[in-house]
Amino acid sequence: MVNTNFPVQVPNPFDQDTSMGKTDSNNVKQRRLVEFKDGCRYGKFGKTKAYELIARQRIRAYKMGGKTLIDLDSIDDYHASLPRVESRAAI
Repeated sequence: MVNTNFPVQVPNPFDQDTSMGKTDSNNVKQRRLVEFKDGCRYGKFGKTKAYELIARQRIRAYKMGGKTLIDLDSIDDYHASLPRVESRAAI
């Protein structure tokens, strides 16, 4: 369950809505921020890999008090940057 008790409007990261980069009425892009564990679930990686990706600046994270929030758009960008696996056809 996504915690929405912080001042950033956060859509459910597991919705199938594909509209990326939503803007509000003032033309300001809204960040899709979720708590750390929800970001790991969305990205399909564990916390060790998440901290590694944050350290390498492959995904973006923000601190709010004691909570670490992960930007879902940065996870989407990371996944898009992964190399495609080419299968070798057996002849």
